[in-house]
Order: sequence, then C-alpha cells, then structure tokens
Amino acid sequence: MEAPAWEHRLTRLPQRALEVKRRMLAGEAPANELAVRVHRLSDKLPARVPDYLHPPAQQRLLGTADDCLAILEPAVNWEAEKLYGVEALGPFDEF
Repeated sequence: MEAPAWEHRLTRLPQRALEVKRRMLAGEAPANELAVRVHRLSDKLPARVPDYLHPPAQQRLLGTADDCLAILEPAVNWEAEKLYGVEALGPFDEF
C-alpha cells in the first residue's frame, strides 16, 4: 500500500531541510541537485500558499543555504497547516 501524498511531502521536505542544515554546519553549499529541487519548489510555492508563507523574492535566488531553508520552511509549514485543517488561517507566529 502506497503512502498518502501528504505523508510523502511531510517526510521529504524536512529531510531536505536537514540536508541543507547539515551542509551549512559543515561550511558547504547545498548540492546542485538539492538546489534545483528547492528552486522548483520556490517557483510553485507562491501559487499554492497564502501570502504570509511567501518567501522573500531575494531568497528565491538561492544564493546561500539559508535561502534554501527560507524556501523549505514555509513549504513544511503549509503541509502541516493542511494536515491539521488550519490552512490559510495563520500566520501562526504569535507564540
């Protein structure tokens, strides 16, 4: 039996974020393949998420590993919002 799509996304996105963070801590840039995947995500994200989850335009250039994380974080947040049935009711940063 195949895992639901949301489960796949909620597994894959944090794994990519962890890979970026590991590379940051090692002083390395994200691998090209990872950067390409994050760039594709950054192209799709604005059309799919509410304004409060849009990454800044400068970070969509993916100049640094921090920029990759700035794209992955709202994508993970969006998937979590959908999972809990609170999509587009945020932002949830008041805590």
